[in-house]
Amino acid sequence: MAGRRYYSEYVGHFVRFYLKYPAQTRFKTEQEKKMYNAVGEVWEEMDLTENAILRQLYLAQPLNAEVEKVAAEQGLTTASIWKLVLRFEDEVARAGGLL
Repeated sequence: MAGRRYYSEYVGHFVRFYLKYPAQTRFKTEQEKKMYNAVGEVWEEMDLTENAILRQLYLAQPLNAEVEKVAAEQGLTTASIWKLVLRFEDEVARAGGLL
């Protein structure tokens, strides 16, 4: 597994939440709303191929095993998949005010 960041699990939680509930309008806290919206903003900036890969990764568990599966299916290296995951998580963390 690539060097995941300290906020990866936190960001991953909101990514899965966003993917399962794409029209969420009620939140318990302002931070939940901020992170949910951050995922949406970054998600919209990604291209469709990246979205499909990320959707498959985040809706499956464990992420490590799914990275290898997706890499094989897409004809990509696991390193390129991890690079995509880390870039996405970094952008969500920035948009959500974590960085």
